[in-house]
Amino acid sequence: MTDREIRSLSKVQILDLLRQQEAEIERLNAENHELRQRMDDRSLKIGQSGSLAEAAFMLSGIMQAAQDTANLYLDNIKATEEQQKEITDKVEREAKERAQMLYFEAERHYSDTVAKIKQVISDIESIFDLQQWRINAARIEFFEMVQKSSIASLIKPEAPVELKP
Repeated sequence: MTDREIRSLSKVQILDLLRQQEAEIERLNAENHELRQRMDDRSLKIGQSGSLAEAAFMLSGIMQAAQDTANLYLDNIKATEEQQKEITDKVEREAKERAQMLYFEAERHYSDTVAKIKQVISDIESIFDLQQWRINAARIEFFEMVQKSSIASLIKPEAPVELKP
């Protein structure tokens, strides 16, 4: 397992991996202890047998047990590595899916926000146009009132302002 893969694991996954390795170490230590006892017993038997052929035969059993233990250990390491690769691939796949979902959600939110802003601008423009129309109507009404009043001759009205609908 590479450093990058290990760094991408969560604390829970790393703790689980450590627990698995700890259990494997304990099991191997127990097996090692048992094999040492068996080796000590066989060494005693070899010393007692006095026969080199018998000693070689007994040692071959110990060597086979050691080889079997080493093979089992290597198999466990490969299995653990494969499990970690699967976990890493799954986490990476889920992260990509989540990122894509967040991107689409942000894009939708952006589109909604732009539409709302355009509507607000349109509403403001409508209000502004209405206010302009009211101001022009008030000017015309004011000038009409001034013309009708007795002081019309004293005030020189400006030209009427064109009304916008």
